[in-house]
Amino acid sequence: MNPQPIAVALAPPWEGVAVPDGYQLAGGGVSLVKDSGRAIEKLAGPAWIKATTADDAGRFGIVVAWIDRLGQLRERAFPCQRLHDAGRILTQLLARYGLAIVPGKERALATYLGNFEGISTWRAVTRAGWLDSRDGRLGYILAGSEDLIGDAGSMPVVVQPEQRSITEVAARPCGTLGEWHRYVLDPCRANPGLLFTILAALAAPLLKPARLESGGFHLYGRSSRGKTTALQAAASVFGCGADPADCAEHAYIQRWNTTANALEAIAATHNDAPLLLDELHSLDAKDLGRVVYNLTGGRGKASLTKDRDYREPRVWRCPATDGVIL
Repeated sequence: MNPQPIAVALAPPWEGVAVPDGYQLAGGGVSLVKDSGRAIEKLAGPAWIKATTADDAGRFGIVVAWIDRLGQLRERAFPCQRLHDAGRILTQLLARYGLAIVPGKERALATYLGNFEGISTWRAVTRAGWLDSRDGRLGYILAGSEDLIGDAGSMPVVVQPEQRSITEVAARPCGTLGEWHRYVLDPCRANPGLLFTILAALAAPLLKPARLESGGFHLYGRSSRGKTTALQAAASVFGCGADPADCAEHAYIQRWNTTANALEAIAATHNDAPLLLDELHSLDAKDLGRVVYNLTGGRGKASLTKDRDYREPRVWRCPATDGVIL
């Protein structure tokens, strides 16, 4: 979720939160306290549990909120098992996203987060896109911003991915619709190729309501003839239209140069949105047919976890372009 600036003059964002016994949450952060109420040991910067989550398969999670090192409010959903990871994955991720954690206090911080009670429950989904509705309501979650379009019922919805989503940065909104018309759409009006990729990107969320399967389009031609530019125009519909050669860490466009398993993860994070893949020549030719077939099939391989439990295969619905995949 996007970080939000905190106004110093306003009440703290955790006001009204029932902090577990034995802990103190204040502007200075989270601390252990004695019976007298005096803080004795700081664990981390301000952090708390905003809600618990439950998905349609009965799996539970938590929504952690915290103030990062720049004073911005952030929140993110995690599966409950992250509280019990021997590798302290939860605290490592929180530290990566700006929570100041006292070295050596990672386990104590996880214990603090695991002791929250009496908080509201939100619906969790593993990916953005259309929500599966049981009562006919239509709701669409935008990747990156996680804004909800439509109606998902009375329960708040949060995206709780199995891992970090590459669209978390690349699909963030930037600018206004008017600016996009002026600087992207209007210059493309005289170019059928550029208009085609833009329309393909706009068509991606319509596959489900139109009851259409995923598919794809392949742009081919000699080098420096505008294939990547056409993908950039399509990428601007949903996120950052930068050339991945210039700004790989923020670009919505991805490269074919990756493993088949990684492509499944990439496709799942682009569910109900366009999947734009560039540089087809970087994919091993002997794998091309199989990889393309699997991508357009919309379902990855079933597998086992490290504990030999069944892991559900990733699923997605996205038009693709090389290119574009829908």
